[in-house]
Amino acid sequence: RTLEKAKKVADRFGGTAVEDLKSLDHVDVVVGTVPASAGFQLPDTLVSKCKPIVLDAAYRPRNTKLILQASAAGCTTFVGVQMLVEQGLAQLERWTGQTPPREVIEKNVYDYYEKSGP
Repeated sequence: RTLEKAKKVADRFGGTAVEDLKSLDHVDVVVGTVPASAGFQLPDTLVSKCKPIVLDAAYRPRNTKLILQASAAGCTTFVGVQMLVEQGLAQLERWTGQTPPREVIEKNVYDYYEKSGP
């Protein structure tokens, strides 16, 4: 959560750390990992110009401010509960060596998600 920590992560993965998102002129993918209550959004010019793929890992609400912003700009978006399903499917396959029943798992996760909260 500091520029120094961001630089260490960027160095490890061959990326670039920036102090301010407004200094970016291009971005392809954005992965939001802050709580939805933070209300995080990208600079509008970055979203409208670059149309990045956006994943917000927050589960609730399904449509965070970041997802709503990106959707309105025509970006491809993925919500947190989608990530949860994909992680679960991949983990189950890795642990059991069998292909999990995607449709059954998706239906149950999404049914529970809809019933369990706002």
